Amino acid sequence: MKEHDPHHPYARKLIGCGHGVLFSDYCKDCEIVAVQEQYKNAIRTVQRCRNELRRLGVSVPGQTSLPVHQPVQEAKPCPTCEALARSVMLDQTGKA
Repeated sequence: MKEHDPHHPYARKLIGCGHGVLFSDYCKDCEIVAVQEQYKNAIRTVQRCRNELRRLGVSVPGQTSLPVHQPVQEAKPCPTCEALARSVMLDQTGKA
């Protein structure tokens, strides 16, 4: 990648970029710089959104541990499953 020179004659005359390429032509180096800047902005956006979700107490995608303020809760079985389990246990103890 070529170094950007703000004092390049094209840049001073406002007819081209600091890489020595006219604005009417494609400059790969300018596109690389633009994509790198877009990438940095995307990282900042993801970090900002992740922090906001954490602040709101929502689990973050890819998070493997729970926040300190959020206790682990055991899943409660549904009433139908619980009643079925009781009836099976009663059947087993009644036969014994």
